[in-house]
Amino acid sequence: MRAHLDHFRLTRILGLGLALGTLGAGCAIDAEQDESFQTESRNGYGATGLSCGGFPRVAVDTAEGTCLGLVAASEDSQFKPRVLLELPQRPGEFLVTDLNEGWGPGKGRLWYLDGRNPDDVQLRPILGGLTLPHQLVLGPGGLIYLGEDHRISAFPTDAIATDGSFDESAIEVVLDQLPAMDVETPDGTVRNSMHPISHFVFDGAGNLFVNVGAYTDHCSDYVGRECNEADISVGQSTDPHDWGGVIRRYDRTGDYSFSMGYEVVAMGLRNSMGMVFTPAGDLLQAENGRDFEDGGRPFEELNVVPRAELYGEASPKHYGWPYCYDAYETSDEWVGYGGFRCSPDNPAYRPPHLLLPPHGAPLGLSYYRGSLFPELDGQLIVPLHGYRPAGQRILAFEVGSNGLPLRTESAAYLENPTEGSTSAEVPYPVSEHGHFAAPATNLVAAWFAVDGFRPKGAPVAPYVATDGSIWVADDKNGAILRFDRAEGSLPPLQRENLYPAYRRLLDQDDDIRAKYDAVVEDVLQSSQCSGCHDDFALEGDTSRYPELRYLLTLGSWIAPGQPDASALYTKLTPVGEASMPPLDRPWDSEDQGFAAAEKVRLFIASLPKLLPGINDGWVGGQCTPGYDSDCPFDGGTCTEGGACTKSCTKAQPFCPDRDGMTGTFCVDVDPSAGEVGSCVVTCDPQAPECLPGQQCLPMTRFGRTSPERHVCLDEASIAP
Repeated sequence: MRAHLDHFRLTRILGLGLALGTLGAGCAIDAEQDESFQTESRNGYGATGLSCGGFPRVAVDTAEGTCLGLVAASEDSQFKPRVLLELPQRPGEFLVTDLNEGWGPGKGRLWYLDGRNPDDVQLRPILGGLTLPHQLVLGPGGLIYLGEDHRISAFPTDAIATDGSFDESAIEVVLDQLPAMDVETPDGTVRNSMHPISHFVFDGAGNLFVNVGAYTDHCSDYVGRECNEADISVGQSTDPHDWGGVIRRYDRTGDYSFSMGYEVVAMGLRNSMGMVFTPAGDLLQAENGRDFEDGGRPFEELNVVPRAELYGEASPKHYGWPYCYDAYETSDEWVGYGGFRCSPDNPAYRPPHLLLPPHGAPLGLSYYRGSLFPELDGQLIVPLHGYRPAGQRILAFEVGSNGLPLRTESAAYLENPTEGSTSAEVPYPVSEHGHFAAPATNLVAAWFAVDGFRPKGAPVAPYVATDGSIWVADDKNGAILRFDRAEGSLPPLQRENLYPAYRRLLDQDDDIRAKYDAVVEDVLQSSQCSGCHDDFALEGDTSRYPELRYLLTLGSWIAPGQPDASALYTKLTPVGEASMPPLDRPWDSEDQGFAAAEKVRLFIASLPKLLPGINDGWVGGQCTPGYDSDCPFDGGTCTEGGACTKSCTKAQPFCPDRDGMTGTFCVDVDPSAGEVGSCVVTCDPQAPECLPGQQCLPMTRFGRTSPERHVCLDEASIAP
């Protein structure tokens, strides 16, 4: 099987260099090819031979005039970087929080990063024993504040010595009453919260606003009635002070000191993993919405908490979770529930200011204030961390004088392709109740995995450094990257469509097929996993192995032959501590969990690494006769010879081409079909790449005397 055409084209570009006329003179700051730069793949990022601000440029699709450089990629496979904070008065030196693989209590770390010299980047852990460390903020008193699941600590900036060493004695806990991820009970350790990461911001007076995430995905224990789930120490409550899915305010009372009492300033927010104050003093919140089986819903949200409600001058509003989603839509479980209406006539409910791409998982919000990108001045930067098609991007929104994105009647967002192609625009829904969409600049337009060039990205909390560059952690791949100026851009990468190759493998190998069937029946269709992640199928998919197609489309869930690099396996292990299955659907027994993980491991380990065949999934691609679903495009059918085709006509004898694929041609292969011809793939007679049972022969366009092309034809259709 041959590699994807665009994969070959980019190999030439990145491996052999590119003419300046293609990328523009220079291509990037110091962008001429430099053999001293990265020559091997690091954490999935392939070498381009180009520079970005002195760091090795990576093949991520960024906005025109920008590039992304790889600052650091830790060889520690447990390293999961989250939030960066540049040390005051020390440009280029950062602290980095690290959740650590597995989310276990005491596993998290704090790292020191010295990125001042691209030729000698230093990255090392300086503090361990943390539980889910995420947020890092320079706050009141000039102190650095560090958040864990159940507490927030602070230390002075001079606790970090000039050599990066850390004085642990300088740390003081300033708040320790946040709901913990796990709680010890007489029956053992119990998972308390599905959203335990503490994200927080300070206002100008130093008051603390903290996210307390919802304890479950959609309050499943209270379906059809008021959601009263609370911290495990309370159990259930009608008092919002005990609820999850809220934002709390703790007033500052002095250095290292906050009131132990708190006020709830917003409710019905499932997981506030992005917060920033607007110039007017309102609080912007990025909502990580609930899971639907439909991957296209619900949309994430950008909500506004007005200043008056932040300080008790007006009653706090409810933003909908778990009753509502998008703008005024009612969740299926609460249709008919009269206790909370998702409608304009409910004064307690506030809809979002803006919809964000579905399941994008925005982690972090920031306004750009820097000199390097004046065209971004004042814009709101939103990273999309999610693994689904609309994730793995970084957006920038223009804002009005109030700091809010400018809404329009219609706008679109980008989604990854499900087959071999590039990203496509998808319109936001239009609501009868107003405008909830805004156009955005895609600072990163595509970050889906392309084998040999880049992994699937997972950006967290872009940080604007003192020099105006934007630094960002990719926590799934243990990497830290930096935006800089560039001239021109690299060509966009295309997704490789691997499903047809693995479909053929399952058709031909009974042992691997049996392992696959065991994973589907005993894991993906189990009561623990059924209904999650789009039910492991693309919408409307009629293929023979829909779960396999879905998992391959996600990019990072199956790494053939490498269970430890496959999210489908790592999310199940270690059993009892892993993120799957969900908190409210545990395994029936530990043995069931171990058996499920082992079946997934055996299946992934049995998969060889395959490349796409010629035009796989498109005209000319291989299919199994009788299965038109092997040709998943409009009008696609499978010929008796096992090649995908679609019809063309004598009046319109033209066939569509797809970027990165071999071209197609309309020919008459069945004279009895009258005015209808067939689209076939073209070939090079000197080096034909046709399917078994085909020949590369010259043909004239259907109904015309010219032009003539060599095309691949089924031997059975060739006239004697």
